Amino acid sequence: MKKINYLLQFLKGVLIATATTILGVFLIALLVKDTEAGSSLISGLSIAVKILSIILGTVLVGIKIRKKGALLGLIIALPYWVICFLLSSLSQTPVFNLSSIIDLCLTLLTGTFSGILTVNAIK
Repeated sequence: MKKINYLLQFLKGVLIATATTILGVFLIALLVKDTEAGSSLISGLSIAVKILSIILGTVLVGIKIRKKGALLGLIIALPYWVICFLLSSLSQTPVFNLSSIIDLCLTLLTGTFSGILTVNAIK
């Protein structure tokens, strides 16, 4: 049986999620540039991109690891959130407030549930 390098798998999941988010934000920026999209639409699309990114990163790693889905999702979601928070801080002063806490909790929940669902769907 082939031994799995867990650290490498987790890093792969975080990088996949982050790259997917960057691509998604780029596509949203192209959409906004050519249209008069409202801030609520942009915000909704950004949340959808974030959710899909976490799910993609977690699923691709969960398929390989196949156990402890909740922990797997949390381990991918937390560094992903930190990276996103730091990247968003490049364009504005970093503010850790109630909105950030809610975003962190929803990111962790998304990672947890996608990890659980992935691992249980594979069995």
